[in-house]
Amino acid sequence: MFVKKKINILIIGCGFFSQNIYIPISILNFYKQNIFLYDERKKLKIETAKYFNCNYLNNLDKKTLNKKGIKICILCFERSKSFNYSKTILSSNINLFAEKPVCSSSKGLKQLFILAKKNKVFFQSSFQRRFDYKLMNFKKIARNFRNRLFTLKCNFYSGNFRFNKKTKIRTKEKIKNINNFKSKDKISFLIFLNRYWHIINAINLLFPFAKKIKDIRNIDFKFYDRTNYILKFSYKNRNFNLTMNSKKNKGWFEKYELLLEKRKNFSVKLLAPMKFNSKYIHKTSFYKQFIGFLINLNTLNYNNIETSIDELSFIEKIWEKKYLG
Repeated sequence: MFVKKKINILIIGCGFFSQNIYIPISILNFYKQNIFLYDERKKLKIETAKYFNCNYLNNLDKKTLNKKGIKICILCFERSKSFNYSKTILSSNINLFAEKPVCSSSKGLKQLFILAKKNKVFFQSSFQRRFDYKLMNFKKIARNFRNRLFTLKCNFYSGNFRFNKKTKIRTKEKIKNINNFKSKDKISFLIFLNRYWHIINAINLLFPFAKKIKDIRNIDFKFYDRTNYILKFSYKNRNFNLTMNSKKNKGWFEKYELLLEKRKNFSVKLLAPMKFNSKYIHKTSFYKQFIGFLINLNTLNYNNIETSIDELSFIEKIWEKKYLG
């Protein structure tokens, strides 16, 4: 377990993920008097802070953040607002750990990169699957194959987990003014972006192709609806067929299947990457990635971020084929 720090940390967002993941993780690694919560839903913010015996902020501006001595921020809020919150945090010289997708364009991500470098702060996006032992073993198996055809099926099953009894504090307040995501196409893209980064993450574990986007050939993208996509492309004489579908289910899990020509097929089923009992939170991939973030702070490797600009550029190009292809 990481040694507790007497450093002020801010968590933006008091919803399901924060209550079950990031607040418990923060309590394990920081003293409660050093933990501050912020949410646009005022009642939710106050009640959540009271429940966990933490502090809360009424305002989120550079003056307030500096006055409270905030050094680290976890951003887990409505994704369409992540970019503006990220700019505020990085501009205030605060190290940022943000849930994906941080922004909806490679141009926006580049701005955040520049801002982080300018203020010499560490900026990292969440990709907990990089720390999942099942997927890591899956990677070792896949890299030993020399087949030309790789078919990776990515299936996401998600139930109505956000509003079940495991959400400790709930209010009827709504988040107002969701910026820049009013049309159906833009909302679809946000869902696509969030899910698709899971696939890019899995592919990067198998073959780090995203570092050489220019080598990607023969991209064929078919968009069926918000939750069903098929992507085919070639890279280094290997053909990749990626299928993704997201279905409503009672549980929540991801399933990856690697299908190989004339060879044994392999699959891995990844259950929900969190435990709702704080007793087990330190065993989750969420916890492991955040500890990695804290360790990196000691070196201030502010050039590093799990989400690369090239990856997001690749995703943008794929989405464009829905309209241009």
